[in-house]
Amino acid sequence: MTAISQPMMSPFTEIPMRNKRAPFPPHKPALQIGSPGLLEVMREKDAEAFSYAAWWWDCYTLVRRSNAASRQYIGRPGFTAKPPSTKAKTAQKDVMIQVDGVPRRSLVAGLVANPHIVGRGPYASGAKFESAVKEWDKFVKTGRLLKVSWDGEGAPSRAYGLGVNGSFAVDLRRDSERYGALIEDTGRGFRHPSYINGDYDLFAIVSASHKKHNVAVEEQHALSPANPIRMVDGSQVPEHVQIKNYRGMEFGDVQRMLMRRMGVPMVLHGAQEKAHNAFDEELDVFFPDGRTCIYIEGSEEIAAFYRTELEDRRLYSHFDKSNPVHGRPHVGRWRVL
Repeated sequence: MTAISQPMMSPFTEIPMRNKRAPFPPHKPALQIGSPGLLEVMREKDAEAFSYAAWWWDCYTLVRRSNAASRQYIGRPGFTAKPPSTKAKTAQKDVMIQVDGVPRRSLVAGLVANPHIVGRGPYASGAKFESAVKEWDKFVKTGRLLKVSWDGEGAPSRAYGLGVNGSFAVDLRRDSERYGALIEDTGRGFRHPSYINGDYDLFAIVSASHKKHNVAVEEQHALSPANPIRMVDGSQVPEHVQIKNYRGMEFGDVQRMLMRRMGVPMVLHGAQEKAHNAFDEELDVFFPDGRTCIYIEGSEEIAAFYRTELEDRRLYSHFDKSNPVHGRPHVGRWRVL
C-alpha cells in the first residue's frame, strides 16, 4: 500500500488565530517634550520616568509645576524632598539678610525657609510670601519644629532629631550659608542635617481606560500634616488632629515605579484632585502613549482638558464646607465620582 505524502508544514508558518491582538510595543516610544520649560523644573531623567510610568500603566499623569530653583538639589547628599509632614513653602531666590548686624547672603532658593527670618525678598511675589507665612505659622503650631541650641554644650547631637512630634529645626548656625532654612534629621543628627527642597506634586493620575471615573480613598498615616495644636483641658499637652491623606487606585504602582526610575523619592503623597476642587494651576501632562507631554495652565485650560480629553471627569472637594464633594461608596473604603 502506497503512503500518501502530505506536505510538511514549516515550523515558522503562522497559525491563524481568532481575535488576534496587535503585539505590545517592545519599546517605549521616545518622549517628545511639547511642554515649554519642562526641563527647567525637573531633571530629564525624571521627565522620562513620568513618561515611562504613564506608558507602562496606561494612564495620564498630571504634575504640578515645581519651583525651578529646587531642581539643582534633587538627589544631592544633604538635601531631601519635602515630606508630607510639612506644607511649609520653598523660596524662589537667595536673599541678603542681617545676622548679628552683619549683612550676608543666604542661599535659600529652592529650599524651605522660615519666612519670618528671610523676609519677603526670596519670594517671587507678595502672594507667595503671604502663603509662605501662613503655612509656616501652621507648621510651627503642630509642634513638629524643634528648638535647637547651636552653641557650646547645647550644640545638637543625634538625640536632638528624635523628637516625638518631628525632627525639624531651623538652621541658625552663624557660619551657615543657608541661614534661616528648614532642616531635618534624616538619620545623621542635626550636626549633619538635610535641607528640604521641593518635591513633585501630582495633580492627577487618570486611567486611560476609565477616564471619567474618579476613584479615591481617604486614610490616615503618621506623616500626614497635623492641624494646629489645641490645648486639652487647659493643659499644655498638644493634641494633634491629623489631616487625612487622599489617593487613587493607581497611585501606589505609579509612585513605586517613579521612585525606582528617578533613584530618589520625589513623589510622596496623593494627587491634588482627590482633595481639592480647583484648577488654578500650572501642569505638565504626560500621556499614556509614552510620547506626548504638554503644558496647560489656568482654570480655563485645565477645565477644558478635563471636559474633553478626560470625558467630563470631576474632582473631589473634601475641604469645601459649603459644597463638599465626597463621592459615593465604591468598594470597601473606596469612593467614586
